Amino acid sequence: MVKKIKAPTRLCLYNAKSRKETLEFVASLYEYNEPRLKLDFSKTEEVTGAAAILLFAHINACLLYTSPSPRDRSLS
Repeated sequence: MVKKIKAPTRLCLYNAKSRKETLEFVASLYEYNEPRLKLDFSKTEEVTGAAAILLFAHINACLLYTSPSPRDRSLS
């Protein structure tokens, strides 16, 4: 079963309340030792540019951290 993480209503770094929720959501990506996670944005109404870049950077970091390095892949 794939673990689902629900995103907050607003992903925003400019507002103090939304910033806290946004940073907690991003931090939650690192709390699970699962091969796959499902991010649920069904209740998210707003994503600011800064929050989108932050989220992209952390998702990319998670993917790079969990993916085998190119040296470990077989070229056959």
